[in-house]
Amino acid sequence: MVIITIYSDSIGDTVDAVMQAALHLFDNQQFSIKRYGNVRHEDELRKLMKEAAQQSLENFGFFCV
Repeated sequence: MVIITIYSDSIGDTVDAVMQAALHLFDNQQFSIKRYGNVRHEDELRKLMKEAAQQSLENFGFFCV
């Protein structure tokens, strides 16, 4: 299973919709999406990305500004 971690400076609805649309291209793959909203500072983003990287080797992060 691939874990997709979404970071957004707002609540993340737009990037979540984009990711859902993109995932329809991969019907045979299982995904888990973790969403973090209101990420506004670089140090907070780095901390969240480090935590996500430790949880899975198959991790994809996406940050929308």
